[in-house]
Amino acid sequence: MLFWVLLLVHLVLQQPNGCFACVEQEKIALLDIKSAFTDGHESNANPYSIESWNKSIDCCSWYGVHCSPATKHVRSLGLYHSYKKTLNVSLLLPFQELRSLSLSYNEFNSCIPYLDLSWNYFDSKALSSLAALSSLKALSLQNFWMETEFFINGVSGALSKLSKLKYLDLSDNYLNGSIIPYLGQMSSLKTLDLSENQIGEGLDLNGLCKIKNLQELDIGYNNFKGNIPLCFGHLSSLEYIDISYNQFGTLFFSSIIKNLTMLKYAFFSNNNFEGILSIGLFSNKSNLKELDLSNNYQLEVQTEHLGILPSFQLNKIFLSNCILNKLSGFIPTFLSNQYMIEYIELSSVNLKGNFPQWLFKNNTKLMGLDLGNNSLDGPLAFPSNKTNLLAFDVSNNHFTGTIPNDIGYILPNLTHLDMSHNLLQGVIPSSFGSLNSLSFVDLSYNTLSGVLPNCIRNLSHLRVLNLRENKLEGDLAFEFCHSSNTKYLHLSKYNFSGLVPSCINMSSLEYLNSNGNRLTGPFPSALLASSLAVLDIGNNNFIGSIPRRSYDYKGGILNKLFGLDLSGNQFDGKIPKKIGEMTWLRALNLSSNRLTGPIPATLSRLRDIESLDLSHNMLIGTLPSQLTELHFLQVFLVAYNNLSGPTLGLVAQFSTFDESSYEGNPYLCGPPLVKQCASMVIIQVTNDDDYEDAMSHILFFASFALGFITGFWGWMALLYFKRSWQYSFFLAIDKYMKEALDMANYLLMKMMSLW
Repeated sequence: MLFWVLLLVHLVLQQPNGCFACVEQEKIALLDIKSAFTDGHESNANPYSIESWNKSIDCCSWYGVHCSPATKHVRSLGLYHSYKKTLNVSLLLPFQELRSLSLSYNEFNSCIPYLDLSWNYFDSKALSSLAALSSLKALSLQNFWMETEFFINGVSGALSKLSKLKYLDLSDNYLNGSIIPYLGQMSSLKTLDLSENQIGEGLDLNGLCKIKNLQELDIGYNNFKGNIPLCFGHLSSLEYIDISYNQFGTLFFSSIIKNLTMLKYAFFSNNNFEGILSIGLFSNKSNLKELDLSNNYQLEVQTEHLGILPSFQLNKIFLSNCILNKLSGFIPTFLSNQYMIEYIELSSVNLKGNFPQWLFKNNTKLMGLDLGNNSLDGPLAFPSNKTNLLAFDVSNNHFTGTIPNDIGYILPNLTHLDMSHNLLQGVIPSSFGSLNSLSFVDLSYNTLSGVLPNCIRNLSHLRVLNLRENKLEGDLAFEFCHSSNTKYLHLSKYNFSGLVPSCINMSSLEYLNSNGNRLTGPFPSALLASSLAVLDIGNNNFIGSIPRRSYDYKGGILNKLFGLDLSGNQFDGKIPKKIGEMTWLRALNLSSNRLTGPIPATLSRLRDIESLDLSHNMLIGTLPSQLTELHFLQVFLVAYNNLSGPTLGLVAQFSTFDESSYEGNPYLCGPPLVKQCASMVIIQVTNDDDYEDAMSHILFFASFALGFITGFWGWMALLYFKRSWQYSFFLAIDKYMKEALDMANYLLMKMMSLW
């Protein structure tokens, strides 16, 4: 049997090959193919088949193998004259750039049950040969960059001949509703994935209802609007349905749900459903495992007074951002009988009352509980028995009291803990040290007090720690010297004091905010050896100058930083020109320090910056005109300095800034300021040399003026009392007046050339 199939397997991350020979990994894979096709025999090698492949030479020169001239990866492969009857597609997985596969002159029997062509760019002619794979049962064309015309002209005809096809994945393409009639003809399908396309509104989905035996249907992440077709209720074999992330609205058709008695997985989240839905509609679905109704803000879900308990045993339920038990605010009581449940998400549903200890009584398999953003109150009283919780979120409630001392015993496997935005007080219990699997901790916006406990050093897997807005105090604990894996650290508005420990290990740190503490000393050198993306050490008591050396800003040091806040400290000296090399910066705040000198024109290289605040310093000189090249600025502040000359006008982004951006600089002029530049003397300083030169001239003329004033009035007093000297004095004045005026004109011209 002769046929031609083009195949590219899952695209993986390419690694450039610096050699002139083929990629060694692919050479090994080719030899594995040869061994599989020839059963290990190499006698009587056919020079026009894979039998001629010889591991001692470059595999790019083998018969049927063609490589990319640039990367040396195999691009085309011909497996000719092997007379193999079956093909193990997994043998092709190592080939990262394979674009074509020829299987001519073989005896394949078309028994390829599964074919994955996802993440490819084949043309329609190549895909038309799919019709030859008569035994194909599963086909994936995910992320194929496929548009509707391509599907109709090049794919649909082949698919209509695959009478045994059960599974079809067309997700993440550019298909619209015109493909629905063609899909309706594929009566053998049991699984259809159309998610993440552009099928759009006003579409008649009834064509899908013709696939009577459909068991799994995914049409999520499209732009569907209006109602779900009533005929979906006739798909009685459906076990899995996902219509999430659309804009389905109006009334929720309870009759559809009622008829889908085989449902196991039902995902209806992120739509515009409204009206009243009773959980009782799912009572007859004994196989139901997962139910997601979340983020339907106008949908009222009733869980009480069901009459009979549901017959299902859920694994997961998601009801966040619905209207749950509108009048009572009850936590669904039927959950106490869900012995198999693993995840419960009930955030933002206006729950009221105390913490529900009863949830843990029978739900021994519970691993995730989200009760965040509700109106629960009272103490956090845990049950006495250990739980299997991995994630626990009770943030944004009104819980009071202390963090339970036995938290380490009750929740030993916890990886995610969020108790932020409550009224918790007291110390962080030492049993925290027993939670050695914790990777995320958020205790922010409470009134916790005391020092950071020593147990922090035991949290070796900690990635995120947020303690902002509490009453904790003490030194920046040496416990952080052991936190080599922490990526996010938020300690702002704390009462930390003292120096940043030199032993601190933050090689993995990507976000640090210690704003609003009492940390002292020079710029913490320990932070320069990190992978920071955001650094905020504003409003502390750091002193000294900002590091100027080139390696502090590039070459693997701070090379990911997109937010830098050093405001509200006592940094002095000039703004380093090297900051202009941090071209990845999105925000820079150096305000409220003691910085002097001019604004470096190199800041104009920060082409992606969105916020620049240099206000409340002692900067002088003119504003570099090059700053108008910063087209993404949304915040610009140079207020309260000693700047002079024209503003940056109303050019591009700067037309959006008002006078508050420039106020407090009495010698600035021009729009948006009221003061005009025509009547002002402008001191221009564009670089450090001009700055020093201008300062020397200013000091000279200031001392000259002071001496002149003192001498003048001294002579006037003397002449007033010595009339005999007056005649001689005025003769001298006449003699030297002309010379003095000439000298003054010369000096004035010299000053103007500098100003």
